[in-house]
Amino acid sequence: MGWFRWAVRGRGGARKGAVAVLVSIGLVACSLDDLSAPIRSNDEVGEEGAWVVLDLQNVLQRQAQSGATFYRALTGTESFEIGVLRRRPADVDAPIEHPHTTMYRVLAGSGSITTASDTIPFEPGHIIFVREGVEHRFERASSIVDLLVVFALGSAATTDPELRVFGADEVVAERDGERNVFTQLVDASTMSLGMYMIPKNGDDPIVLEHAYDEVKIVIEGGGRFDLGQGGLEAEAGTIAFITSGTRHQFRRASDALDVIVIGAK
Repeated sequence: MGWFRWAVRGRGGARKGAVAVLVSIGLVACSLDDLSAPIRSNDEVGEEGAWVVLDLQNVLQRQAQSGATFYRALTGTESFEIGVLRRRPADVDAPIEHPHTTMYRVLAGSGSITTASDTIPFEPGHIIFVREGVEHRFERASSIVDLLVVFALGSAATTDPELRVFGADEVVAERDGERNVFTQLVDASTMSLGMYMIPKNGDDPIVLEHAYDEVKIVIEGGGRFDLGQGGLEAEAGTIAFITSGTRHQFRRASDALDVIVIGAK
């Protein structure tokens, strides 16, 4: 497990409303209960830790400053951890096995992911699902590979798929210019993974409120995103962690809005 083992420590005793968000070069942990303002200009924290919004470019800048192979942007929740991974030319791409089911989104670079039973190529925009405990290895065709990583912190079932890879065009194949579309990609025991697509000038028909924690990742377009008692203008690279019971709604999509939706199970 090597370079990833430390990325999922500290889960025990976590509670909603006290999410530890790791920021700055020193990876300083803090409780949302102690924050009265955004951590940084592009990060926002909702009331009592009901939601946290990260900006992907901001997170990538922190990783570059820290020099870390894996940089944790969100940790300490009961359901998810979020970070970014950079594989550099000098890195040895050894097999890895995570204790939690993982979603990767390829941000930059190309290559293939290999398990004991399969080898599948990837390139920017691909979404990769890997079940907990499945040994896998990234083999790079380009010198640098950047990945957005989301861990689901439950216990996976052996009936969950081991590996699924979805191309950038595949995940939006059902997009409709007239109506909202949700495409289910994976429905596993610890993670529901899908793509939500809203047409230009569209919005959510109702205010949403789920009985489970959720991560939403905007990959295309933009619009107003209401969260609890607050909100923001979402755009490509906006990552929102939303606790169960928090009301949220996309409004006034300025362009066709494509969102990866990850639900805790």
